[in-house]
Amino acid sequence: MNVKGVFYQPLNRDLQISSVEWKKLLQQTTSIDGIEDIVIQWNQYGEATFGGQEGWFADNLERFQSAGFGIWLGLYSDPEYFKNVHANEALQNQYLSSYFVKLSQNYQLWKPWINANQKQVRGIYIPAELSDYDFNTPIKREALNKHFIDLKKHIAEPMMISVYLSGEMSPEQTHQWVNSIEDLGIKVMVQDGRGTQLLDDSTWNKYAQALPCKIAVIREAFIVEKDEPFVAQKMNKSDFYSMFEQKNC
Repeated sequence: MNVKGVFYQPLNRDLQISSVEWKKLLQQTTSIDGIEDIVIQWNQYGEATFGGQEGWFADNLERFQSAGFGIWLGLYSDPEYFKNVHANEALQNQYLSSYFVKLSQNYQLWKPWINANQKQVRGIYIPAELSDYDFNTPIKREALNKHFIDLKKHIAEPMMISVYLSGEMSPEQTHQWVNSIEDLGIKVMVQDGRGTQLLDDSTWNKYAQALPCKIAVIREAFIVEKDEPFVAQKMNKSDFYSMFEQKNC
């Protein structure tokens, strides 16, 4: 499964963007060679539903499809995810149990829309960013995989998730971890961390070389100024376009 695309993170303020501005943005995006899909980071963030399947967010999805893009539909995202997932094995597993139930419920809510747009829906994106920092023990990783197995019983479409690295595990351990998720039939994408700079360039290169070729890499097209609250600047245009010339393996 080859994925080439860009992420779109819906926010309530997007309601202010005019249809003319959306059209211009999509024209610019389609002009970039190689972009085929749009990965929707979430269809709901906490209580924010963005109008649901009949509102402005759904209208945007229709715009993306009309422009020729495939859609990876992100499900429910919990604003407290990062706080709750950083816990000991028992508390983390308890939290993930409740979160994965919400993912399944959200999927069922959107299933009519998914069925109606089967031709353009590439799959489902799970907005639970995984980190070697939070899943640094075999017990945590095994429990996580059990949640994936249960979720796959309820979701018919291909599934995809992202991982970011903090250097908590060795490149070899990371390779084994992402492979264990891929073996469940879930596509894994690893964030390159160039925008967040969680790893320096030389350390990232060691991890990148250890990853199997089937693992997709998310190129971060921003530079973080500070983490709390999250503030970032876009990279310059030449660096942005040079990302599309980078190859894995």
